[in-house]
Amino acid sequence: MTDAEEPRTTPEQEGALDATVNEKVDGLVEQIRADIASGDAEDAASILSQRLGDSGIQVTEEEFRALLTRIGA
Repeated sequence: MTDAEEPRTTPEQEGALDATVNEKVDGLVEQIRADIASGDAEDAASILSQRLGDSGIQVTEEEFRALLTRIGA
């Protein structure tokens, strides 16, 4: 991305806005796994919380812990 480009505020893939909540959560889990594996992220809980909030997805504390387990955190 060059300095002149604006940051993306919408999903890159066509149809991403049509995804079900479960599909969105699965995508977030995969993204966070990749971020951690590449060293781009360290705190899975903070990133998960932020990305769920950004996506407008609410989960219970139990579901949140289960997602962290899926991520491998």
